[in-house]
Amino acid sequence: MQVTWHFTKADQKSVKTIIEEQWDDPLVQERIARNLAEEKRNVTRTHFWKALVSTRLTTQARIIPTGRLATFQRSSPFALRYNLVRINNHPEGFILSILNQYQAGRHRNVISAQLSENLNFLEEGGWNETLQHCNKLLVPQNKCVEAEIADYLSDHFKGFGPKQSRNLLQYLGLARYEIPLDSRVMKWLNVTFGFPFIISSTALADRHVYRLVLDAIQELCALCKVYPCLLDAAIFAS
Repeated sequence: MQVTWHFTKADQKSVKTIIEEQWDDPLVQERIARNLAEEKRNVTRTHFWKALVSTRLTTQARIIPTGRLATFQRSSPFALRYNLVRINNHPEGFILSILNQYQAGRHRNVISAQLSENLNFLEEGGWNETLQHCNKLLVPQNKCVEAEIADYLSDHFKGFGPKQSRNLLQYLGLARYEIPLDSRVMKWLNVTFGFPFIISSTALADRHVYRLVLDAIQELCALCKVYPCLLDAAIFAS
């Protein structure tokens, strides 16, 4: 079965307008500088681990600049840095103790267990393949390659579904086409844009539904000659 999307001039105007309105916003400009760069920063173990921790913590918690989660993420050196966690004999307990110390994020018991499992996967042979996948995106790739890498992350890392895996790629500044469909994007699609059916976080937990919606966004952005990562930044900024 195939789904064919038909977009009106009004649909295209909605995309162009929000990007034009938010063009000078620092987040949009940062997205241009990072995600659309021709050459990007190499993803190392240290870099990937911090991104993994940070994006897992923000799955169900918004970052407030003066909040505890933001304070944790700004810790210098990073409180849960890779070189510190990997040498601990009981990483799950250590991760939980640090998260409790900073009161960072929700469901800290669950997150600590998941991060510990993810560390175990990486240390037992997962590092090479994971970094190889991520570093494919140091140079521009098509949307199919980005999707394959997002699916790899979703398949291999606990606590990372379709949205979280793309949030991780975005945090690393790697993705142009694959974006996290979070509450802000859903609200814009449902309320402002007028998507043909109501999108919910429950529905988007299914990979196939997520793909269906994201395909529509990518096709629409292609018509407007903009990258989806810029639409995402503009929606967030607005």
